[in-house]
This record gives sequence, structure tokens and C-alpha cells, in this order.
Amino acid sequence: MSVFTKGVLATICVMGALFGMVYLLMSMVLGSKLAYWVEGSVAFGVLGIMSFIWFISGLGPTGPDTAWEAIALGPNITEAKAFGTTYNVADYPGDGWQKPKVGAHLADLKGADDTDTEATQAKPVLDSAVGNAVSVIPGQVDAVKPIVQGDIGLTTGQFTNYNIELKPVQVQGKDSLIAVAKAAPSKAVNADLGAGVTEGTLNKYLLNIGDKVDKGQDFMSVTTKGGDVNVKSTDAGIVAAEPLRSGDRVRAGGPVMTVDLSGQPDQPPPITVVAVRVRGKLRTPAMYYLIASILGFTIHMLGLRSYERRRKAERASLPV
Repeated sequence: MSVFTKGVLATICVMGALFGMVYLLMSMVLGSKLAYWVEGSVAFGVLGIMSFIWFISGLGPTGPDTAWEAIALGPNITEAKAFGTTYNVADYPGDGWQKPKVGAHLADLKGADDTDTEATQAKPVLDSAVGNAVSVIPGQVDAVKPIVQGDIGLTTGQFTNYNIELKPVQVQGKDSLIAVAKAAPSKAVNADLGAGVTEGTLNKYLLNIGDKVDKGQDFMSVTTKGGDVNVKSTDAGIVAAEPLRSGDRVRAGGPVMTVDLSGQPDQPPPITVVAVRVRGKLRTPAMYYLIASILGFTIHMLGLRSYERRRKAERASLPV
């Protein structure tokens, strides 16, 4: 027996015992029929009040919240199918795709954050999808198998998702966003601040994400006690991540940049990973409870009214 089935049976037993005891007590005073209508009216009335509170507050029984969901990943992806729709991604990163930007909105998404924040929320989902696809754990691989297209040659922990771009689309008939990123073999570049220098403060990066960097090329400027120094890259590739910001502490030997190694000897090709923003239905269960409780309350109040009318009619017909 599943945990869900056990939970349903336990709930039925507890609620049955609770309402059953109340019904037995009331039936001894009011009679079986009147006790039923009174208890039903009270129960659905209380449920109506609670479900109204749940609906306006987002508390109580809730549905899935708005979230990003990975729908496809693999080499040379041109389309992704999900929710009965086929999304064309063959033109990524060409016209129509936009890089995340603070304060920018691609569509009226009813409470959505700007594209920079949306991309930040999408990235862990993209990372998780690729991580599961290249995992050595069978269960994780099986979880994403339906959305994998082709063979993925990346190695667990040695890839980076970057160059995330967004475009407005329809998801389940509602305005939403699609995000596409490049997952590439990568390597962290550590800071070499010079002999005897243990730390400094980042002035700025000298290269942008997506720029090509050569081995031995300056890529960041750091202020140390001995003055400003330029840190040189120990590997060649394409800048895939710059985790620090101006003013952050830079420790000697610590990771300060990630480079994409695509196209280099013995490196697998990059893949494309796709995710869409799925609008949630947070208050839908509470709405269903509210509708059901209103209907139940109305039916039981009408039943109670009809029962009282019949009793009055019966008392009026009795001889004086």
C-alpha cells in the first residue's frame, strides 16, 4: 500500500470518527435527520470560511508554484516538445533571443521578475538537468531520460551552463518564457597573485563572458598591498563564468574564472539545454475547496429549511 493511499485512509478514518461522534451526540437530542442537516451545514460553513482564507492568503492546500522546468537537452537541438507545443530553438542564439537584463521584461507575465532574475532562477534548473543526465547514479539519469536528445559526452562536475538567453513563448496557453543555455566542458582558473601575495581585492575583469582567452593572457585586475596586478589565465578557452564582483576579496589559488574548453583536443562537444517557465496554480486547490464548500453549505441549508417546514406542517396538522 502506497504512502498516499495510507494517508487518504487515515484522513477518512479520523474525519469519520470526529464527525461520527458529533453526529451521535446530536442525534440523541435532535433526531437522526435533523442532526445530519445541522452538522452538515455547520461543517460546510466552517470549511467555506477556511477555504476562503486559504484562497486569499495562499495558505492551506496549495498547488504547484510558478517554476522553471527543463524540457530538452542534447547536442545540436533544434526543437523541444513539451505541454503539447513544439518550441523552435534552432535559431539560438540569433535574432529574437535576448540576454538577461536587469529591469527588462519580455512579456506581461503577471508578477514575473525581470529577465535577469528569471535567468538566475532558471540556471539551477538547467544545471540540475545536465548534472542528472551525466550522473553515475542510474535513478538521476532515468529522471531526465525522456527529455534527452542524442548522446551527451560531458563529465559530471566538469561542465558549465552559460550564455543563457530568453524569448517569450506560450506555455499551456499562457504568456511565458523559454530559456536556452550552452552546457560546455569547462575548467576553473585559479588566481595567481604573485610570489608572497595571499589576497587582494578585485578591481574588474578585463574580459567578458563569451570572450576568447589565451593561456597567459591578462583577464582580471586585482589590488594588493603591493599595488595593482593583472592576473593571467592558466588555460585557453572561452570565458564561461566570472563569479566575483568588483570589490570582492580574491584569494591566491582560489577559483576566479571558468573557461569553456569546447573544440580543444580530447574535449566533448557542448550541448544545448532548454527550459520553460511554467505558470503555477498555487490557489487552485483552495478554490476547489471553496466552491465545494459553498455548494455543500447551500444544499444542506436548503435541506435544513425543507426539513423544518415539513416538521412545522406536521405539527400544525396534529389535533389540538
